Amino acid sequence: MLPLADLLRILVRSTLQIAAHPFMLLPLLLVLLLIWIQYRRIAAAEKAFCGVTLNPPGEQLLYSLVTGIVGGIVATLIFVVLGISLPETGILPVWILALILMLVHPRFVCFAYAGGIVALSSLLFGFPRMNVAGLMGLVAVLHLVEAVLIRFTGSRFAMPVVANHRGRLVGGFALQKFWPVPFFALLALVVPEQMASVPGTVEMPGWWPLIGFSGETGVTYQVIYSLFPVAAALGYGDIAITSTPESKARFTSKLLLLYSLLLLALAVLATQHPVFAYAAAVFSPVGHELLIKVGQRREQAGQPLYTNARGPTVLATVPGSPAEAMGLRAGDVIRKVNGYWVTSPDDILYAVTPWAFEVEMLVERTNGEQEVLRHLGRVPPLGLIMVPDRPVRGVVDLGRPGPLGRWLARLRGKSSA
Repeated sequence: MLPLADLLRILVRSTLQIAAHPFMLLPLLLVLLLIWIQYRRIAAAEKAFCGVTLNPPGEQLLYSLVTGIVGGIVATLIFVVLGISLPETGILPVWILALILMLVHPRFVCFAYAGGIVALSSLLFGFPRMNVAGLMGLVAVLHLVEAVLIRFTGSRFAMPVVANHRGRLVGGFALQKFWPVPFFALLALVVPEQMASVPGTVEMPGWWPLIGFSGETGVTYQVIYSLFPVAAALGYGDIAITSTPESKARFTSKLLLLYSLLLLALAVLATQHPVFAYAAAVFSPVGHELLIKVGQRREQAGQPLYTNARGPTVLATVPGSPAEAMGLRAGDVIRKVNGYWVTSPDDILYAVTPWAFEVEMLVERTNGEQEVLRHLGRVPPLGLIMVPDRPVRGVVDLGRPGPLGRWLARLRGKSSA
């Protein structure tokens, strides 16, 4: 049985030790800075499309930090309770390759790709020397935590966008989240036998760890596992066109959870037989790519939710605006404004121009029911973001490659010419 009380005491002590040495928080601060830059970029794109910033970057960063800490607690519990240790040689080769792959396409920064390639290189060529089971276990745990975060927070702060769906412009939502995830991982240390029983160590069950040290220790040495602080950044990028942001986040979370559990099972089996190490190394990138393709095919095959097929359709409302106060929601179709039938976003603006002190709208909800909404107060602005009925700037393209990928595409184009 696991000594949970002793493990909790060690975790609390390790956390206090980090708090007492602020320089150990520098990696987390660096991750926060990188995430802040991403949210600033998203806010700028949001303002360019909507005219206002719907989701302030500071608010998003704070929310991501709080939820990321919760994710870090989940990751720590998985690493410690199951006994999944980091590769003895570290993960620097994976980081370097991930940054290179990011230049080909942003989604390739994910450890599933770099981790799988490094693992295969280690298995086939012996370089870099790497505990493949430990590396695949790390990738699996991080994706498991990401699945949990996406399930509960992935649809928060969704950004309204216009997308090209099978040749026509439709409304949708970009789901872009980043989480700073501080956690403790297990790191194997080879020490003399007399040091293995020093005060503060905890005796673990015989089955523990599931993924442990893979090297040689020698006769007079023994392996102990120490808690090692890690600051990771997890990211999620998706688009919801044929489903609501909440539904899309749930669907993606289920796929990612299945992927992470299968990869974790292969990583554990890899400690027993080498063939499973090869299976895990191949499944890491291939399974992740398959997961993405399933999501993309689902979007392409479905029917867009946010179109003007039934009339001028609401995509979003500005926080604190009259439109939000009236209760307008994404997908609502506006039929009448102050007694005027409307057939386009321009008609809505015309009905309240130059201004009105009371607005009455006949709205058709997504379930087909009609409802009359009222607002007392001067408008415009209404604070409405409508599905556009004409070409607009800033059409989202989630398939855009990175700098290296664009250079390779141009090179292929010249070769074929």
